Amino acid sequence: MPKEDGAALSAMILGEKAEMDKDLKELYQANGIGHVLAISGLHMSLLGTGLYQLLRKSTGSYKLGGAAGIVFLLFYVLLIGFTVSVVRALVMFLFQVGADMTGRHYDAPTAFSVAAVVVLLWRPLSLYDGGFWLSFGAVFAILAVAPVLSKAHAPTMKRSGERIWKHMRQGILQGLTASISIHLAILPVLLYYFFEIPIYSFILNLFVIPLMSVLLFLGMAGSLLALWFAPVSALLFWICSKILWIYKMSCEIMLHLPGARLVIGRPDIWQIAVYYGLVFLGLILLRYIASMKEQDKQGEERGQDYQRYGKDR
Repeated sequence: MPKEDGAALSAMILGEKAEMDKDLKELYQANGIGHVLAISGLHMSLLGTGLYQLLRKSTGSYKLGGAAGIVFLLFYVLLIGFTVSVVRALVMFLFQVGADMTGRHYDAPTAFSVAAVVVLLWRPLSLYDGGFWLSFGAVFAILAVAPVLSKAHAPTMKRSGERIWKHMRQGILQGLTASISIHLAILPVLLYYFFEIPIYSFILNLFVIPLMSVLLFLGMAGSLLALWFAPVSALLFWICSKILWIYKMSCEIMLHLPGARLVIGRPDIWQIAVYYGLVFLGLILLRYIASMKEQDKQGEERGQDYQRYGKDR
């Protein structure tokens, strides 16, 4: 690959940023997609969970597939190094696979909590590191905030045409909900450690994150196939270069839009507390509205059942 693209892909796969172009790294960070350069749960899911599912289905054994996935992932972690996000993703992966291997239910909040305890016991000063709060804040948003927002905008479809429309827009709403949830959770963290907000980052992440899965898979496959099938590897790396070009051009376009970077400064602790208090109250209100909608829907369905029962009588 070209030097800039090869160094960027190496940073994304192995977390090695020493050779990465400094301007490109700053461009990613200024647009709020610097997380693509950090080893995260996406890597763990692609490697560990992917191998686990493949072996589980081929052998029919949860224990064999799980053990192979754990061993492979441990070697990968030794290769890339122990960082906060890596340890968090590894602990949660161990909980998920361990639950399958022992026939237990995977409880994400428990895995999330244990991962936080493990990280803080391992490196207590991580509590003062922005990377710790960004990593755990994003996962917390997916576990706690996103479900509430999803229920709040869940449509009540009746006719078949409306159901088709529901499925068509579900993917878009899922991505948008996840992006908004993460931004709600980590906004004070961004301001506290970086003093500014990339306004359009939630738009970028709508396609950056899905493409990241493709980029990682093709990059890893191309690296492996380069040993035996160089032409196929070259094709995969060419596709990776095009995805990286999309990332770069999108970031440059966003930076030229008005208000791309809103510099506010570091908020006080009381301001952060007020912000999270308002978010918490807002989530409670949305959850209450969603529950009322669900009760109305159930009441309407019971009424329809009663009418059908009366006609049958």
